Amino acid sequence: MKKIKNALESLKKAPMLRILIILLLSALFILVFLYLRYLNDEVNLLSGRIFQNKLNVVSLKADKESENIVYLSMTEFQEIGGGFNVSVKSAAKYLTGINIKGLILNLQSVTYRNPTFIVYVYNVGKGEHVKKAEFTVNKEIKPGHAVNFSAYIPDLPDRTNTLKIDYGGATVVFYEE
Repeated sequence: MKKIKNALESLKKAPMLRILIILLLSALFILVFLYLRYLNDEVNLLSGRIFQNKLNVVSLKADKESENIVYLSMTEFQEIGGGFNVSVKSAAKYLTGINIKGLILNLQSVTYRNPTFIVYVYNVGKGEHVKKAEFTVNKEIKPGHAVNFSAYIPDLPDRTNTLKIDYGGATVVFYEE
C-alpha cells in the first residue's frame, strides 16, 4: 500500500509523466476496442457462412432424397439409396467421359459382395436421366465400412457436374460361419 501511495505522490510531482501514462492507457483502450470490433466482424462473417452452408445442405437433401443425385464437386458422403453413400474423391476427364474415384459406404447391417451400381446422366433433350454405365465394386463391403472404387463413365457431355447413381444389386451375406 505504501508503494502505491509513493507512486501516486510521484505522479503528482511529474505532470508530464501523468500525461504520458494517460496517453498510453488511451492507446491501449483504442487497440483493445479495435481488436474486439475485428473479432465481432469475424464472428459475424463466419456465422453467415455457417448459415449459408446449412441452407445449401438442406436444399441438397431435399433434391437428393428422391433422385440419388451425386454432385461430383462434393467430397462429402452423399446418399445414393439402397443403403449406400458415395464420396467422390476425384472426377477427371478421360477419353470421351470421366473417371471417378471415391468411396462407397455400406449403411446396412448386412455384408454385400461385389455390389453393382448404375450410373445415369441427365439428358436435356429427353428431359430425364438416361442410363450411361454400370460399375461393380469387386470387394466385400461389411456393415458400416467404406471401400474404394473407380469407375469410367463414357460419352458424357463436357459440363457434367452431377450424376444419378442407383444401387443395382449384390450378393447379400446375412451371416458367416
